[in-house]
Amino acid sequence: DTTNELSPETFTLTVGGVVGTGNITDDDGAPQVKTDGSGVSSPTENEGTSLTYTVTLTGTSSSATTVNLKLASGTTNGATFGGTGSDTDTPIQVSTDSGVTWTTVTPDAGGNFTASIPAGGTTVQVRVPTVNDTTDEPNETLDLTAAVGAQTPVKGIGTITDNDNPPTVTSVDDPSTPAINSVTVPEGTNAVFTVALSNASSSVTTYPLVLASGSGASGATLGDDFTSAMVFSAGVTYDAGTGLVTVQPNISSF
Repeated sequence: DTTNELSPETFTLTVGGVVGTGNITDDDGAPQVKTDGSGVSSPTENEGTSLTYTVTLTGTSSSATTVNLKLASGTTNGATFGGTGSDTDTPIQVSTDSGVTWTTVTPDAGGNFTASIPAGGTTVQVRVPTVNDTTDEPNETLDLTAAVGAQTPVKGIGTITDNDNPPTVTSVDDPSTPAINSVTVPEGTNAVFTVALSNASSSVTTYPLVLASGSGASGATLGDDFTSAMVFSAGVTYDAGTGLVTVQPNISSF
């Protein structure tokens, strides 16, 4: 057979009242995580759902097999794992019966944990919830490695697909009276506008900015009634040559 089991296994043959014992030496090594590309799956899911990895062994065993597992940020647009602002959530769970029942596990600070595959089993699934944030970002990756004993770890790459649009400007308001897109100040003081974005982005974004005189008899004149000396908060900068404001990552208003 192909099952790793206690060796030797014995049986008896009795002839004329005399008992002889046969010994069967097992020739199957302890199961390992497969290394042919099917050992650890590489799931892809939308953010806010769960990544479910499947770890597959080379064979069965007559006793339980402990699999050493580790979650870590991927090498390409790595998802943050654990801690405030993480791209993943809890509980992290494992299943050894094809998803019928799930057991919660708690990885250590390095992302390490174990799972025990019962005798006769060949797979363990690892389920990792992801966070449905509002930040526009690239698709992110989360690695799961698996090994039995001193085996070189086998890696699967989970991909979290972003579901957020690039941010747009939603309002240019008086910070003390939002949602009117208008600011009223006494002459000689500063007019302060709050620019709100629909959401943040994980990368730098730019927006066109035009500072212009008002229209009609009541229109204020640039250079006479107000100047073009603008200052920005939140690290935002303005390039007069291009007419663009540059907004740093993870900023949703300035």
